[in-house]
Amino acid sequence: MLNTLMNLDRRIIYVVLLVVLFVPLYKPIGLPLPITRESKATYEFIDKLPADSVVLVVNSTGPGVEAELYPQTLTLARHLMSKKVKIVICSLAVEAPRYNTKLFERWAGEYKYENSKDYIILPYKAGGETAMAAIGRDIVSLYTTDDNNKPLAGMPLWSRIKSVKDFACVIDISGGESQRWMLGHIQAPHKVPSIAAITAVILAVTQPYFSSGQLVGILSGLNGAAEYEVQTKTPGPAAAGMDAQSLGHMWIVVLVLIGNIAYIASRSQTKKK
Repeated sequence: MLNTLMNLDRRIIYVVLLVVLFVPLYKPIGLPLPITRESKATYEFIDKLPADSVVLVVNSTGPGVEAELYPQTLTLARHLMSKKVKIVICSLAVEAPRYNTKLFERWAGEYKYENSKDYIILPYKAGGETAMAAIGRDIVSLYTTDDNNKPLAGMPLWSRIKSVKDFACVIDISGGESQRWMLGHIQAPHKVPSIAAITAVILAVTQPYFSSGQLVGILSGLNGAAEYEVQTKTPGPAAAGMDAQSLGHMWIVVLVLIGNIAYIASRSQTKKK
C-alpha cells in the first residue's frame, strides 16, 4: 500500500483532475458558496429597482478578462431583465461591443426585450477616462447613433434620457480602473448610484469605495458572478466554474495529504529497519 502511494501513476492524477474539473462544468453540483456583503448589496439594490427604470451599463470586457467579467455581465443583465428594467449599454474598450451583442442575443428573446424600446447598445467610444467624463457631462451630445449607426433621436428609450441623472444606477464592468472614472465623473458630481463589476485582482483597491458608500455594490471575479447567480436562483457558467475550481483545489489538497502520509510512513519504516 505504501509503495503504491509513493509511486502513484501521474496519469491517474491527471485523469481524476480532468474528471473533477469537467463534470461540474457540464452539470453544476451546487457546492455551498458564502455570499460576500458586496455581492449581497449589489443584488439587494438591483432587486429593489422599480420596473421601467433605466440603467446605464459601461462595459470594458475584453478577451483577457472575459472569464471573470462576462459571467458577471450575463447574470446582471438577466436579473435586470427579469425586473423589467431598461438597459442602455456602452463600451469603453474596443473589444467590448461584441460582448454587448452576444449578451442581448442570449437574453433578449427570453425576456421579450426589444431594441430601442427596452434596450439600446451604444457604439464604442475611445478615450478612456475622457470618454467617461463626456458621458457624465453630456451623454446625449456624445452619442447620436446606436451601434448599428441608426439615429438615436426618436427611439422611445433614448427619448427618456436627458443626462446621466436620468439613470437609476450606472454599472461599470471592467478589469482596469474605469470604476474610479465612474466615481469621479458620474457618481460624485451627479449622485447616481454606482456598482462596480471587477476582476478579483483589483478588489483590494476598489473595496474602500464600497465601505465609504460611494459604491452601492461590487461583484468581484468569477466568485462574485457565482454568488449573484446563487442569489437570483439561476445557476449558470459562474456557479459551474466555481464548482470546478473548488473540486480541483480539493483534489490538490488530497494529493498533498497522500504525499505527506506516504512520506511520514516511509520514514517510520526506515527508522525501524
